Amino acid sequence: MNIKHDAISPLIFQRLKQEVFGSIPWFFTPNTAYPSSADNAHLNFSYVHHIYGDGRPSSELYDLVDLAVRSALDNTGQTLSLIYRIRLGMITALDVPFVHGAHIDMDVPHMTGLIYLNDSDGDTIFYKERFRHGIDFLPTNWYESESDRVYNVEETVTPKENTFVWFDGLQYHSSSTPNTTSRRIVININSKLKKPKVWWQRGPMQGTANP
Repeated sequence: MNIKHDAISPLIFQRLKQEVFGSIPWFFTPNTAYPSSADNAHLNFSYVHHIYGDGRPSSELYDLVDLAVRSALDNTGQTLSLIYRIRLGMITALDVPFVHGAHIDMDVPHMTGLIYLNDSDGDTIFYKERFRHGIDFLPTNWYESESDRVYNVEETVTPKENTFVWFDGLQYHSSSTPNTTSRRIVININSKLKKPKVWWQRGPMQGTANP
């Protein structure tokens, strides 16, 4: 798991925050990650605004969000190879803490990135466990088959505005609700990154590099 503060160029970030915290449509989802069987499962809701998916933009904010994501990647020395999905997630404040289910966003190798758009409580929790192909269950039948699994906390991150967190997308993680901040808004990215080219070359005897 990697963290970069002040990840997006300031002018882009301020424009992005102005637009996202303005009047954009948010869509209610009753299950932030997987369904919950807990007594307080009614607290498992959040809101989403889809930016990109299924190979095409799905929001008028796409150009701005895409620019912001690429700014964050550029400032961390990374280059996109393929975007699977970009979306905005908003979790509103509750009087009691609620941790959403441990989950992965996709069951294929990928990078998951989170860009926090405001300072907030409502930590992101990262677990030691990784998705195991052929052993773990997909989200479609997770509720019936996987909900009793125990997850061990590896690290937690408290949202701080303009902070970019990226990690192996097959690592289980959870969001949680804010209690003292009215809303917690995050850009969620699922993608593949281009691997930097490394030239392992040796010249005769001296070990010098060839062009």
